[in-house]
This record gives sequence, C-alpha cells and structure tokens, in this order.
Amino acid sequence: MFELDPIVVAWCNEKEPSQWTMAYFSSDAESDMLLNNMCEVYNSMILDARDKPILTLLEKLRYLLMARMLANREKAEQWNLGDVCPKIKDILLKNQKAAGKYIPRKSNQWNYEIIGASIMVNWAVDLEKRTCSCRKWSLTGIPCKHAIAAIWANREDTLDYVHDSYKVKTYRKIYENAIFQMNGPQMWPKSNKLPPLPPRSLTSTKRGRKQKKRRK
Repeated sequence: MFELDPIVVAWCNEKEPSQWTMAYFSSDAESDMLLNNMCEVYNSMILDARDKPILTLLEKLRYLLMARMLANREKAEQWNLGDVCPKIKDILLKNQKAAGKYIPRKSNQWNYEIIGASIMVNWAVDLEKRTCSCRKWSLTGIPCKHAIAAIWANREDTLDYVHDSYKVKTYRKIYENAIFQMNGPQMWPKSNKLPPLPPRSLTSTKRGRKQKKRRK
C-alpha cells in the first residue's frame, strides 16, 4: 500500500482499523452492505432539493420515503412469506454452487472443519454460533460457502441459517406502515408571527449557476 500511495497509508494510520479494513469490522450489524453505497444513493436522490429552502427539502424527502415504502410494500406482497428476499436468495445460490468444492469433516454436532483444494487449506465452522473463520457469515448473516458445506453435511436446510433480517416476513413487517398524505402549504394554518428572514450571506456571491455535480 505504501508503494501505491503513501498519503493513503498516513490516513489509515490515523484511523482505527475497524473503520477501513474488513478484517476488523464488527459483526454486530450482520448486514451484507459493507460499503457506503447507501450514502451515495441518498445523495443522488436529494441532489435537486439540496439547495432549496428547508421545507421544500423536507417535503421532497417525505415524498421519496412515502413512494419508496409503498413500492417495497407492494413488492414484498408478491414474495413467498416463508422465503428469504430475492437478492439474498441469489447470494445463497452462488454460495451453494461454490460449496460443492469443499469437503466437510465433522467434529461434533455443530462443529466442522472444511477442507479446500489442499488439506492445508481449511476453515472452521460452528453451526451453533453461526460463525466461520472466513468471517463472511458473521459479517453478513448469510451462510458462506464453507458454512453451507457444513449445513449440508448436517442434513439441514440452508434457509434456516439465514439471519431473520433477510426473511420476507421481516421485510413485510418493516414496510407494513405508511407515510400518509399531507395537505399543501395553501391549507396550512396561518401564523401570527413575523416570517423569518433569510440568513445574511457572510461571503461574496459568486457569479454563474451553482454547481450541483459533486467532485470525486
């Protein structure tokens, strides 16, 4: 890393390893979203409203959330209640295809040693604690290929070992409530207070259109 960019090394040294390397990520969240893609999507959604007055911005957010919750609620109604969500099922299928390459060696009812291409390449799986030494199962809550090899050897269903947060019943419960409609500003009660004045600019106004495209 130092040969590629010493500045990056200096930045990493100032931070806790848990903030930038997966080897130190906490397994408490059990989520497959280990990147900041959600922040990027959120920023792009509100781009048109970021320079608007605060009420306009909040109204934009309210509508986006209302529409998103409705879309997800209707989508989940088409899924099998006893299943996992489709994207998680795709990940499971991918892991299941890879699991056939591994040989499970049973230690007891819950513990397995998974052998890879060589007897010197192996991983430890604990089905009771739902952990694998590769840490992917602990981080995401989705059985990795090594865990699936152990689950199959134990003659159990892979779906039983997926975290409940990925189940369709959980997804439906999350989106069962709705953000309700609101009247427009023309029907809001009038206030007897003086309207607030816009803040006075502390910097000189720049000419030209305000830039919206974010710099990378």
